[in-house]
Amino acid sequence: FTLSTLLACGLSADTENSVILDYDYIAAGFVHNEYDANLEADGGIVQVSAMFSDDFGFRLDAPILDIDGSDDTAWSLSPSIFYVGKVTEKLHLVPRLGLNHSMLGEQNSTEIVLGLDVNFAVAEKVQLGVGFEHQENTNRNSNRNLISNVDNYQTIYASGKIAVSESVGIGARITTASESLDLGFIIGAELHF
Repeated sequence: FTLSTLLACGLSADTENSVILDYDYIAAGFVHNEYDANLEADGGIVQVSAMFSDDFGFRLDAPILDIDGSDDTAWSLSPSIFYVGKVTEKLHLVPRLGLNHSMLGEQNSTEIVLGLDVNFAVAEKVQLGVGFEHQENTNRNSNRNLISNVDNYQTIYASGKIAVSESVGIGARITTASESLDLGFIIGAELHF
């Protein structure tokens, strides 16, 4: 496939199912992260997303990770508000503003999160995306982000989703971040409503 073939397929894609370019769903998945200094973490994530108007929505991410080689478990709650900018029927720009509150043992950290997702329907049942996030630590008494030990960082990621039915999708996301995460991977399923 060439880029022009991919774009041509996307421009003619019919997204009549309720999975592709849809932001009303409940999702669950497996997470694997590899951090600096050979530190790894595995766990799960639950995500809930719902539109509260034609263009605005709310999302809550709740991952929990076991840190390999230790008894520590990290968890976080990340609520955010987003806007769906429909550039075309097949291309959406989705800016987000939210918080990320993390706990690791007795320590906690809170970051402000600014993000932008670019989602593209390349076919009737296939969606691809790329995104960027900036996280800035707000409570300096927490001694930085708990796992990666940095004050702020930027994340870039690529994602893909396939509609397996009218309301169920499976997807994956690969992530890297400055100053902290060498590689992250999420695979999961979504139930759209």
